[in-house]
Order: sequence, then C-alpha cells, then structure tokens
Amino acid sequence: MSSTDKRVWILGAGFSQPLGGPLLAQLFRLEPHGSCHSAFPANEFPQLGDTLYNLQTCYHWGRTEAGHWEDAEQFLAYVDDAYVGQDGIKQANLGEMLQRAWRSIDGSGPLLLSDQARAFLSRNLHVAARRALAAQCSRFLLHRQPASEETWLAFREWAESLDPSVDAIISFNYDRVLEMLDPKETRFQVLLPSAALESARVPVYKLHGSVDWVVDEKRLQRKNANDTLKSLETQIAIAPPGRSKSHFVAEHLEDLWGKAEALLSRAEVVLIVGYGFPKTDSNAKSRILKAIKSNQCLGHTRDIHIVLGPEVTNSSSQRVCALLQACTGGRRLIMVPASDPIGYLSHPAKLLRIKQHPLWSQDFLGDWPDRIRSIPAGHQ
Repeated sequence: MSSTDKRVWILGAGFSQPLGGPLLAQLFRLEPHGSCHSAFPANEFPQLGDTLYNLQTCYHWGRTEAGHWEDAEQFLAYVDDAYVGQDGIKQANLGEMLQRAWRSIDGSGPLLLSDQARAFLSRNLHVAARRALAAQCSRFLLHRQPASEETWLAFREWAESLDPSVDAIISFNYDRVLEMLDPKETRFQVLLPSAALESARVPVYKLHGSVDWVVDEKRLQRKNANDTLKSLETQIAIAPPGRSKSHFVAEHLEDLWGKAEALLSRAEVVLIVGYGFPKTDSNAKSRILKAIKSNQCLGHTRDIHIVLGPEVTNSSSQRVCALLQACTGGRRLIMVPASDPIGYLSHPAKLLRIKQHPLWSQDFLGDWPDRIRSIPAGHQ
C-alpha cells in the first residue's frame, strides 16, 4: 500500500449476502439430499453432494438432539478440536453423529456414501468439513453472470468507482465475489502472500483465505475454484473456526495480515461493510481493532463508517459500534447521527468520528459513486 492509500474497506459475510452468499445461520442447515447433488453433480464433484449432506445431517443431530453446538462456527470449532486437537471425547461424539448421518435423516435408510468415502470421513472429518464449508461459500456463485444480472449492478458500479491510489480492501470472506466482479483482473489485485503490489489495481487482502486457494507443498497457490472442490483430499486454503485457525494464519497468511494491519493503521477512512467482528474470532477482532486504534493515521482525523443493515439499534450493530468507540487512540470521539452528511468543517481536528448507516450493503454500495463526495479521503 502506498502512502496515498487512505480509504480502507473491511468486508464480511453481509457484503456478499445480497448476492446469495450464506450467513452464519445458513451454513450446514439441513436440506434435501437431492439439492446437494443438484448443486454438485457426482460426475463433476465426486462424493461432494453426499459429503455435504452427511455433514449437514451430522450438524443437525449434534445441534438439535445432543446439544454439542449451537451454530456452524461452534460446529467447525468442535470438529477442529476433535481432529486437530485430538480430543478423544469429541471424536467419539462426532463418530456417533456420523453413524446417523451416513443414513437418511431418520437413521433407517440405505447408506449414502461408499465404503471409501465413509472411511475417509471417519479419519479426516476436519478436511471434509473444510471442503463442505468451501462448497457452501461457492455454491451461490455457480452459473452466475455478474456482467448482466441486475442484483450485481450496485456491486459493479461500486467496483468501477474505486480508486487504486486511494482505496484498499480487507476481506474476511472465502467467496469469489470480488474476483467475479473483475474477471479480467484489471481492477482488483487479490494478493497471495509475498506478492508485489501493482499501483494500477486496488489491493485486496483476503485474511482468512479463499475457496480457490490451496496449500501445495506448504505454499499457497491459486487454482480454478471448481477444481479445488473436486478432490476429497485437496487442502483448501481457508481458515475456518477452531484452535488451528491461528496456526494456519501464522503459517500461511501472516504476510497478508501484516500488510493489512499497516494499511489500517494509516487509513483516514475505514468502511466496515457486513463485518460484525464474530465473537468466536477473538484474534482477528483484537488485531483489527488495534490497527484501527493506531496513531499512524496520515491526517488528524479518522472516520469510521459502519454498514450492517437498517437496524442500527440491534445488539450486533451496537456491539460493533461499542468496540470501535474504544479505538480513539488519543482522539476525541464523536458519534455522527445517521442524518448528518458528515460535517467535516464543523469540528476541530484530532477526532475519531463514527457513523452507523441504516442501510444494507447493496444500498450503501449502490449510492457510493454519489456518496464518495461526502466521504472523501485526505480531507484535512
């Protein structure tokens, strides 16, 4: 990031949700067996439809009957503890759930997986869960045409309005929405670790990996997104919840994290779109907030804009707002009313100004070419 980059976007699941991207509550939810196969035909994605359905069923049994987890993040962390953390009790509990999941939802139907696939699941449920997670984050983008679909219009116009000399993007999403907005790779530069920056493109830092990245000989490589889902054993380079997440980030993604923290520490404007600082990801929350709190901002004022939906008084929005209010870094805190355009000239310097926008991401992005005049960078 160059010294002229002053506006940083932080994107979460709510950014992709208007396009069909899954939110936390939608991950691993139980659906008909045929739906999984329709999305991932066995001739193209061997065993993926069955594996996804079995994991959905396992998740369903463990949540509704056994009470082992309440949501998908807890489920993924539980699997990680069992297999990576070698927790024998959790492995046994998951084994019981898998025995039920290998048959239909009432437990009485025919076996749905081959002997080979069941053996692989028993030994490598954490690998299969990562594949299933990647599949769910890829599914909504299959057979999409962003250049012609109306639902993508606001996102296309936003992407076209970004300035490589001013804007940079931090994304916690595994999906490929940004890549599909820029199929010729002329506007965004989605960086792999240690890649050199190109000044003519907007840098994108995917801090939890991507569905089209794989670990090959301990290095991250970009592959075709569908190809990464075709093998049972491919190590897809995403960092799901669990005790191994920090290790995966440290081993494979630390270079991206260091660069992202540096650009956040210097940014004059931070725009948080659809990212709610998940409670289970304390490391990411701590690192992002510390970077925002930093005093390295090039100007005297730091402006933060929060876009988490129209209900700015709900618990999630209020929590994010409260977390950010502690990031003054010696500045005076000002909460800007939603009706206030921003009021740059009405306040002295040395401020942390926070504004919650009562909008969905597509609303905020759709107005961005006009809104940019009231949210400039380098206004001091």
